[in-house]
Order: sequence, then C-alpha cells, then structure tokens
Amino acid sequence: MSDNDVNLPHCEWVYFATPKKGRGRTAFKALIQDLRIILCHAYNSVGIPLPNVLQLRSRQKVLLVYRGSGERAYRPLFCCTLGSPKKPLNTDRQSFEVFSIVDPSMTARLGRERFDPDPILGKFVGITISDLHDLEGNDSEILKPKGQTTLRHWNDVFRSPDEPRGETHSLLPAPETSTSGRETPILEDVDLTTEDQRIILGFDPGGKSGVALLRAGGNEPPSLRWGTVASVDAAVDWYLVHLNGSIPTGIGIDAPLSWETGPCGWRGPDFWLKRHYPAVAGSVVSTNSAYGAMAVQGIALALRLSRRIEKALALNETHPKVLYYALSGATYPKDLLMPAAVSDWLFSRMGISAVEPGPITTDEWDAMISAWATCQGLSGCWKHDLVGSSPDTLFPAGSATYFWPE
Repeated sequence: MSDNDVNLPHCEWVYFATPKKGRGRTAFKALIQDLRIILCHAYNSVGIPLPNVLQLRSRQKVLLVYRGSGERAYRPLFCCTLGSPKKPLNTDRQSFEVFSIVDPSMTARLGRERFDPDPILGKFVGITISDLHDLEGNDSEILKPKGQTTLRHWNDVFRSPDEPRGETHSLLPAPETSTSGRETPILEDVDLTTEDQRIILGFDPGGKSGVALLRAGGNEPPSLRWGTVASVDAAVDWYLVHLNGSIPTGIGIDAPLSWETGPCGWRGPDFWLKRHYPAVAGSVVSTNSAYGAMAVQGIALALRLSRRIEKALALNETHPKVLYYALSGATYPKDLLMPAAVSDWLFSRMGISAVEPGPITTDEWDAMISAWATCQGLSGCWKHDLVGSSPDTLFPAGSATYFWPE
C-alpha cells in the first residue's frame, strides 16, 4: 500500500490506531509508553474475537501507526515487540496469549482520553509490549487497507498492486501422495464474502486423509480445492503447494483439538452435542475412545503447520457427521464415496456452482465442510463456540474454537 515500507523495520503486523481516540499524537505516544500496552479490544460487541487477535504471539513485532485528525495517511509511532504478560487474558471461551488487563488505576485517564473498555469483558485490555523502538522522525506514509480491521498482516499492507496477498513461501514440488485436487469456482455469497480474503484449510484425518482449501471474499475470485493424502506430512505438503505462498487464516479439523481430564476424557462440547442431537449421539465419542487418527493426527497436523507457516493459524474443531444432521436433518451416509445429493447440498450451502463431475470421498467431503464451518465462525456468521462450555480445557496444539451454528 505504500512505497515507503523499505524505510520501516519489518514486522509481522501493523496496528492502525483509531484516530478519534486519545488527545493527539504526542499524548497517544506518551500513553503507550506509560502503559506498555497497545489498547485493543479482544471481542466485538457480539462476542466474536476481533480479526487476527488470536494469532498474535510473544516476540512477534507490530508496527504501531497513527493518523491525526484531517490527515490522509497514517504515520509510524513505534516498532513494538510483543511480550508475555504475567497474567495472560483467559476467558471461558478463548486464551489471548499476549493480551493483558490494564491496571485499574489507569481507568480514569483512559476515560478522559475517550477510550472504551472491551464490550464483552467490561475492562480495558490490550496487547502487551516488551520492547518499544521509537520511530519519531520517520515520515513514511501508510495507507490503511479497506475495512474496519485495525490489526493487519504486514503483507496485507505493504504489497504492490500485482503482488499476491501474503506471498512468503516458495512453491514446493507437488506431493505424489495426492490422488485428487480439483478447483471449483465459488459464486459470491453473503456468508462467504468479506472485504479481506479468508483462506481456510480443512482436514479429516485417517488412513487416507481428506484435505481442502477454501478461498472466500476479497477482490479475487473465490475457489475451493480438495484432495486425498496418505499422511500428516503429505497433508502439510499439499497445503503449502496449493497455498502457493499465501497465508491461511485458519483451519477446521475433524478431530479433538482440546482435552479434559475427567472420566473417560469426556469434554463439555461432547456432552453438549449428545444432549442436543440424541438421534446421532452415537457419533460423539470421548477422547479416550477415539481412534488413533482422531486422537493423534489432528493435533499433529496443527503442530506441523505451526512450524511451516509464518503466521499462527486459528484452529477450529469440527464434527461433520453431527453438523450435517444439525443443518439438514438427515443422517450421515455410510458410504466411502459421498452421494451426489449430499455433495450438492453442501455446495449449495457454500454457494458453489459449476462443480466438476467426479466422485468425492467422505474424507474429502468432511475436509470441505470443516473448512466451510471454520469460515462461518471466523466471519462471525456462527457465534456459538462449544469450547465456551468447558472451563478447564487443555489445548495441546494451542488455543482452539469449536464453532457451531446455534
């Protein structure tokens, strides 16, 4: 967006400070220096985490920029290194690794400077800073991309018009284990359209694992890819090839991404699904009873991807069998190949047309609906997170959600 990024220290993120907040650039800088926190809400007014905040990690860098009243462009204030707060912000639904609660003694000052507390938590919160590099005197002009999102990936802000969004990886050789992978155009649909393009992955672990990649929203034509691979490593290769340098937003995985330590490993989300959908309660099993692919490969994939992809992924657990029943009222087919009518139902829900003919395995179908369900949650269309029903949850691969359409 700006030709002056060469004059700026490279960061993972850019935070656009809201111009109407504070009493001007000098006062705002002083406040940040005193707090050692970038004031930022964790949730929006309907209880959905703000875009990208769950992806922030300690030791990443954020370019904090500010635009004064009447100014066209933002200008840099600080290069901030994110820190690990002594008491990270943890709610009954999410864990915010670098967020902390502002000292209550600052409440009056923040009120005078017209800042608002988080609409859900009712407290002032923000992103913890361990180190500040003052960029006073740097006159780079930075234009904010369209949309209300204030926390942006670096590559979303500093890229030429012809440069693909978020291009950081080189193209890898195509994995030989992939047995399919068709690309299908997606029609614009209100539930899948956002100002910023979302790239969501889907994974269904097993002896033969289903993989999917959904691109939705933005100015580029949306698309869906899917395929079958033979291992977690092959799945990672498949994703990197089809991402072709782009950075995904999240991944939906048909496997437990959280643990609880009560009898048989039963979790709050499991009880909730069995209670609300008794007709298919047999499809819900405890983590102690899960097959090895479910118990191990989902978490293994999340950990592998975290080491191969530059930005942290939003992790979302899915349950395609119960989800299909919840949305259609029909039971999940017991076939290796998904019946055409069921595939057509999913494509219709996703807004997909002109599907290339050919069989779709149930593993591939599960990966596709996992990606779509995750997109629904991250876009705010599905506001129910089943993890919120579990106060004592362990996240072996990092904080995860379990979005559900209720």
